Amino acid sequence: MPSGFTPFVSGGIGSTFIDTNIPTGQGGTACWWDPWYGQVCDTYTTTKTQTAFSYTAAVGVRLELSRQFSLQGSYNRMWIDYSKGKPEIDGWKLDLVFRM
Repeated sequence: MPSGFTPFVSGGIGSTFIDTNIPTGQGGTACWWDPWYGQVCDTYTTTKTQTAFSYTAAVGVRLELSRQFSLQGSYNRMWIDYSKGKPEIDGWKLDLVFRM
């Protein structure tokens, strides 16, 4: 646009992996051979995880500073389709864009 300001909208779809860090069973110990450190042992505990379908939408504006640089700000919202609910995550984003 002639003024250097360009409004935009964007969207996306994908999947979101979430690890709740809530233990689901007994912990255990695993050992392995590392060529640099020798035998290494560590403990682990399995946790509740879930993968869900997610989608996003955003609106924003971009300001052209020069032919190589622009500054853009946007408001973003993400929805995650869980089996037990549908949380919404809001966010503001400010990007410095460099073109080669």
